[in-house]
Amino acid sequence: MEVGATAAAKISPWPAKVWADAPGITFEAGAANGTFKAAIAKDAPVGPHLIRVYNADGTSSPHVFVVGRHAEVLEREPNDDARKAQPIDALPAIVNGRLEKPGDVDSFSVQVEAGRWIVGELQCRRLGAPIDPALHLLDPDGNEVAFNHDTFGLDPLIACRAVRPGRYVVQVVGFDYPPSTNVRFAGSKAAVYRLLLTTGPYARYAFPAGLKRGQKAALQIGGWNLGESGTRTSVEFDAIGLPAHLPFKLLTVPDIDNSLPIALGDCPERSFDADEYEPGKPRDVKPPVTLNGRLAHAGETHRYRFMALKGRQYHFAPAPFLSDLPVRPALVLEDAHGAAIARGEGAEAGDAAAIEWTAPADGTYTLAVSDLYHEGGDESVYRIEMRPVTPDYRATRAADALKLEAGKSAPLKVTIAREGGFAAPVEAVLTGLPAGVTATTSGATIAGELTLTLAAAPGAAPANVPLRVLAVAADPDDPRPRVATFALAPDSLVPACDTIWLTVVPRPPATQP
Repeated sequence: MEVGATAAAKISPWPAKVWADAPGITFEAGAANGTFKAAIAKDAPVGPHLIRVYNADGTSSPHVFVVGRHAEVLEREPNDDARKAQPIDALPAIVNGRLEKPGDVDSFSVQVEAGRWIVGELQCRRLGAPIDPALHLLDPDGNEVAFNHDTFGLDPLIACRAVRPGRYVVQVVGFDYPPSTNVRFAGSKAAVYRLLLTTGPYARYAFPAGLKRGQKAALQIGGWNLGESGTRTSVEFDAIGLPAHLPFKLLTVPDIDNSLPIALGDCPERSFDADEYEPGKPRDVKPPVTLNGRLAHAGETHRYRFMALKGRQYHFAPAPFLSDLPVRPALVLEDAHGAAIARGEGAEAGDAAAIEWTAPADGTYTLAVSDLYHEGGDESVYRIEMRPVTPDYRATRAADALKLEAGKSAPLKVTIAREGGFAAPVEAVLTGLPAGVTATTSGATIAGELTLTLAAAPGAAPANVPLRVLAVAADPDDPRPRVATFALAPDSLVPACDTIWLTVVPRPPATQP
């Protein structure tokens, strides 16, 4: 399919080109500055992607572009008034809109049968929009029956069962972000959003919430308008053949209208659902292991007993991809007598709740898992990784793009974060360099940072290319290659970029004396 797309700012010089991180997504520049025609192939991967707009002078930062699988609808003004809400006739649908000015309110109406759940999920902050959005749901009489401000980070989710049939109105609003003293509805050209509206099956969580790479398993999916019960169904999930660096995979199936991230791990898995909970009785587990559980009732605490070795460092942490669920993990490490010896808790969704601990003696210890606010329910699903810390490292970089003039050089710094006593020297290489450009390092390093120096020959041709920075341990038997990533916004649909953009520009002409 083909859709129009407009950049939020003027681009000079024009026309510009667009790079996408996956095949089947192409853009063609229009006659007017900042306009494009996007073509999405039938086999283009569904989900969020990164794109860059670039020209001879350089590139934009990476931006999120989402390939959907439902009808795409463009918002039409005026629709501020609920009585003049834009009708969305066929569901499920994705509404592409913009809160384009301060005070803007976007209203959309849908017909809902009695007993059906109407669900609205907004992608806004996760697309990089500079506002804090909210959703309102009004019943056929104009009364507010649902409101949500924050679910997926700052992005809201509403779900409400229609008591009676009729025309319901979903309203999108936004506030300044960061917050200001002037509390009002905010908007700007960059305040874009995607709103999923459905009265069909919507998945809120999975149990277990993930599985080990290389496995295939049936997941119990909970949410709304699902299966015969209306709240749960079973879906087979295949994690065979997935890349080792992939932290999650989207569950996307025809029978469910949204996509749900399923965490991927490398440890053996143990799952304990609510009906296996016995108050006061710990479950015996053996690290490394990933624990899948559900705090089904308020005040529950689940305990996992394990053997630890003196001097061994251990890592306990919840999966980061469950931060939109209501559980606020609180981890407590207890000795053989039940005394707390270490704690980790997340006051808000997504906060760190990890424990890094070194065993003072051989013996039996217990990890207690609870909710920080003693809450519970079907959605209070957790996934805790419990493992000995093994020597390893990761590589990151602070730059997402480099501009290099022919005949000159530029540095690129790569940060090496080590854990578990990883001591092997690490070096870095660049893949995908264009002709006339070289990259050198001072050799392998055991320090926390290394520098690549990129140099363009005097006659190097202009270029715009994505590159990958690869860190490699200087051990021929165990090179452990790692792609150096660039961190995007923590609430982005794509949290990191694994490519760096290189622009090579010609040397400016010499000035006449």
